[in-house]
Amino acid sequence: MNNPLPGSGPKPATIMIVGEAPFGEDMLKREMFVSAGGRELTNMLHEVGIIRTECYLTTVFKTQPPANDVGHFFSDKKCTKVKAEFLPSLDELAREVAEVNPTVILALGNTALFALTGLTSVSKWRGSLLRTLPQFGSRKLVPTYHPAAIMRMWEWRPISTRDMARALHASKTTDWPLNEKQYYVRPSFATASGLLTQLLLRAEEGPMKLSCDIETRARQIACIGIAWSTTEALCIPYMAVRGVKGSYWSFEEEFALRSKLRVLLTHPNVRVIGQNFAYDAQYIALQDGYIPNLYFDTMVMQHTLFSSMKKSLDFLASMYCQHYVYWKDDGKTWDASIDEEQYWIYNCDDCTNTFEVCEVEERLLVSEQLTEQYDFLRKLWRAVVMMMLRGVRIDEKLKAQISMELMTYIAEVQGEINQIVGYPINLASPKQVASLFYSELGLPVVKNKKTHRPTTDDDALLAFPKKEPLTAGLCERIQAIRSASVLLSTFATMPLDIDKRMRCYYNIAGTVTYRFASGENAFGSGGNLQNIPKGDDEDAIEKKKKLAAAGHRQIIVPNMRKMFVPDPGHTYFDIDLDRADLMVVIWEADDDDLRQAVREGVDLHRLNASALFNKPMDRIEYKERQMAKMFAHGSNYGGSPRTMALNCGLTVHQSELMQRNWFSAHPGIKDWHRRTEAQLASRREVRNAFGFRNRFFGRVEALLPEALAWVPQSTVSIVINKGLLAVSEQLPEVRIELQVHDSIAGQYPTHMENDILRRMKPLLEVPVPYANPLTIGVGVSTSVRSWGDVRERPWP
Repeated sequence: MNNPLPGSGPKPATIMIVGEAPFGEDMLKREMFVSAGGRELTNMLHEVGIIRTECYLTTVFKTQPPANDVGHFFSDKKCTKVKAEFLPSLDELAREVAEVNPTVILALGNTALFALTGLTSVSKWRGSLLRTLPQFGSRKLVPTYHPAAIMRMWEWRPISTRDMARALHASKTTDWPLNEKQYYVRPSFATASGLLTQLLLRAEEGPMKLSCDIETRARQIACIGIAWSTTEALCIPYMAVRGVKGSYWSFEEEFALRSKLRVLLTHPNVRVIGQNFAYDAQYIALQDGYIPNLYFDTMVMQHTLFSSMKKSLDFLASMYCQHYVYWKDDGKTWDASIDEEQYWIYNCDDCTNTFEVCEVEERLLVSEQLTEQYDFLRKLWRAVVMMMLRGVRIDEKLKAQISMELMTYIAEVQGEINQIVGYPINLASPKQVASLFYSELGLPVVKNKKTHRPTTDDDALLAFPKKEPLTAGLCERIQAIRSASVLLSTFATMPLDIDKRMRCYYNIAGTVTYRFASGENAFGSGGNLQNIPKGDDEDAIEKKKKLAAAGHRQIIVPNMRKMFVPDPGHTYFDIDLDRADLMVVIWEADDDDLRQAVREGVDLHRLNASALFNKPMDRIEYKERQMAKMFAHGSNYGGSPRTMALNCGLTVHQSELMQRNWFSAHPGIKDWHRRTEAQLASRREVRNAFGFRNRFFGRVEALLPEALAWVPQSTVSIVINKGLLAVSEQLPEVRIELQVHDSIAGQYPTHMENDILRRMKPLLEVPVPYANPLTIGVGVSTSVRSWGDVRERPWP
């Protein structure tokens, strides 16, 4: 039942829906939620079985705010202090709630959440089963996103429908869920040791699941928790504020418990469950000397199921746990002022929620036919953890030299800039740089393409000289300093461990294409190893030197890969796949002509130019070949005629004619596009040849280019990762140390070179299971000096 504006007498309803305030159409039609967002709200409610007309709909505030900005009702930017003149709205809402007497309230957006519970941030609390404030009767409440937000962020729609389903479930009864959790916190030694013994006895009887989670403090394990069901968990503290010298146990007790845990977590019948367990494994391996017997990583399971969705534990619990309440602020960061027992309860919450999430995800993997894909990622997980623990040897002297050269270069260019502007300017201050260009030099304002705010980003620095040519030298130097600063901070000054090795964190669930993401590890070492620069080649260096002689400034990019060196007696190698993405496109299109051209070693870009310009190959000019390279690639990935015209400097008419020629010569590519569109329309997903999938949650009409690009990128990632796993498992002499997009690098004993390379090649030639199987060519480059010095060589 909609609440007319202004409200007539409320009628009882099981579900009460509370929004923020009426907006334009609501006021015109004197009815709640009648805009496009309101109509979508109706659709979402009906999808989960809630009949809108059986609900009572209202808003916190009863008048439309200026410019539809709910901040108008508050006196602070955080929207937590209601202006005095609007406080009666809260009293009126309390009267409505009392008269409607709902079993559950569905709160839409931040304003409704705050008004009814006093909590802020619907993005944190959404999906939780909460109690309203006493003035609203301490009723059940489930917060979710506002429909207007969903219209802007369509991928939030399935999340919000899950929250609505939770509200429907809560409306079935007036009872509150019982807190059935049994946690053992602050245990005695007898209790902790006895529980571990019982679990070991159960493990001897057959397979069992245990979830495990650690909390850390000062880069030490502060406590470790294990759960053996969705309701039972034990937290074993190691650190304690009021313990003897900061320890909870005596030395002998802690040693005994750590020893029992090691036996338990490595027992062949124990299936350990973790969330982003690569983090925990780093600590356990370093401080206790073993890696637990991980079978289920809930983050990796979610990645297999829904690679483009969030994967944090609180999000997974909000989607999969039956009685969910957000808890992550209770002990996320240790605070000496907080009772440690709360910290240990938080640890147990992590364990039981992880256990419950795993049970749901395991069923989903079966129903979605993704168990084989997850099993591969699970095996890959262990190989990657070994890479993380092994680390990479770094030439510390060269690293210091590169750092010094970059710092010297930055200081020199900064001096030139100071001289140009007439005073020392802090280029790290956007405010100072903006003041220089817009206030002092009076240049037309350039706005950021995303934020639409004035900017001095790289696009602006390219635009300024077009407006005022005299700024060219200044802009060039600012860009040079920014480039050098990125090289210095991101790569040259990456911290090393005490043994002079660099160890980073690899996340195999880091990208939707199954490429790894990397960053600083748990102990502050390493960083992003996915984009280590190869450095400028000789031609680029010579060109930049000539420009420098003419007064121009462009950073000569050093070969950072030379810092990565093999251990004594070892040779560095780099494995790369030949034209991998293109090969997948050809096989997806089942294009025999392009397949044959690849086998014969034909120049594909010249061949494509022949099709695009309808000319014989021997008459194709260099610029036409380059155009064909860009145009065919973009068209293969769903670029529209208009997009390709903009990218290639063509008219739309020229682009349409060229695409007509292209798809006429290669109709299989267009067929691949149509198949992909059909998959998106029917299932909102695409799968690659290995059975991995990407489920999309955005608007279908805009997804084709993204879906087309995902297929070859994910296929190539799985090929390189299958090769990585095979080499890790079958060639223990080889130390794989890096995975960089479509290549892997590492080292092997130099005296075994021919034997190792001979055995390595077939492990890397992973067949892609098309009807006509595809094996992507594999190249190898080696050097006894460094990764940056590797040169291509033939396989033995």
